[in-house]
Amino acid sequence: VSTPAAFTKDPSVSLTITAEDGSLVTVAGGAVVVTSTASTIVLSVPLTPNALNPLSVTARDAAGNVSSAIARPTTHDSIPPAAPVVSTPPASLSDTSVTLTVKAEAGSTMTVTGGASLVTKKATGGDDAIVVPLKSGANTLLVKATDAAGNDSPVVTRSVEVVTDAPSAPGGAG
Repeated sequence: VSTPAAFTKDPSVSLTITAEDGSLVTVAGGAVVVTSTASTIVLSVPLTPNALNPLSVTARDAAGNVSSAIARPTTHDSIPPAAPVVSTPPASLSDTSVTLTVKAEAGSTMTVTGGASLVTKKATGGDDAIVVPLKSGANTLLVKATDAAGNDSPVVTRSVEVVTDAPSAPGGAG
């Protein structure tokens, strides 16, 4: 029996199951009980929305013998994380990086784009420091969190400009 992802936002999972030819294969623990009699089958199992689905697979042969159950739990999650809370950087600076303080759902992956390169970090659920490399000029930073099921939070935007030109020397009238 194949193993589904621990978390999914898909409404069903596919399980590949090999059993004795002619056996009745049963998958229980999802939104409905699914059965088949093929020896190697791929079953699409509907999941109970936004819940742990403790899938259990058994096979019953023609003589009525039932196999031990094989557990294949998966959690359906279609709820996106809340938008991350992101500190506001200075409007302009001369450094080539900025540190943002980001608070996002624990265990989610925080992603920052729009700077010199993509930055990702696992969220602790507290205030996490993320160092973002910047390009010269305007940087529009887009910050989001993605949970284990692949749901994306709303994007939070922050802007910062890197100024690398030195100011003009003060002039004096003679």
